[in-house]
Amino acid sequence: MIVCGPSGVGKGTLIDRLLRDEPAKFSHSVSHTTRAPRQGEAHGTHYYFVTRAEFEALRAQGGFYEWNEYNGNLYGTSKVEVARLQALGKSVLFDVDVNGAAHLKEAGLRPSPRFLFLSPPGADPLAILRSRLQGRGTENAASMERRLAQAAVELAWRDKAGFWDSVLVNDDLDKAYAEFKRFALDCH
Repeated sequence: MIVCGPSGVGKGTLIDRLLRDEPAKFSHSVSHTTRAPRQGEAHGTHYYFVTRAEFEALRAQGGFYEWNEYNGNLYGTSKVEVARLQALGKSVLFDVDVNGAAHLKEAGLRPSPRFLFLSPPGADPLAILRSRLQGRGTENAASMERRLAQAAVELAWRDKAGFWDSVLVNDDLDKAYAEFKRFALDCH
């Protein structure tokens, strides 16, 4: 299952909750990144934190289903990581941006994944995202503006006809989670 949406929309929160509720059925694809860990993040759990040289070497070997540069850092979905999780018999959850989703749609993954876009609520979704990102306390002003600019790009994809199997609005966390879990179980 491919989960996409702008920073601050709640992808990680919903995925973490599903993994706690259904650990035997689902696993999260841990991406590689060149960014530094945030406080509380662990290598191999939240990301595989690698150097730019290590990332580039893996990319040159064809080791990623998809990769992208975001906010000055590289991110990628490792083919080895996905195969490892599939060998455990679990459905794999991917948390990617719209570029990653587009690449994964073309990657020929088996079984074929389903695509969910998680959207913020309201007439001004960027204001909602700004508030949520400020609440995190993890972004400086420049990073915040880059994330919001990317969010505008991602929100433009929300209405791309025929791309998403579902668009879910995260306006109430418990309601959104119930819909998210239902969609995920249908994918499993």
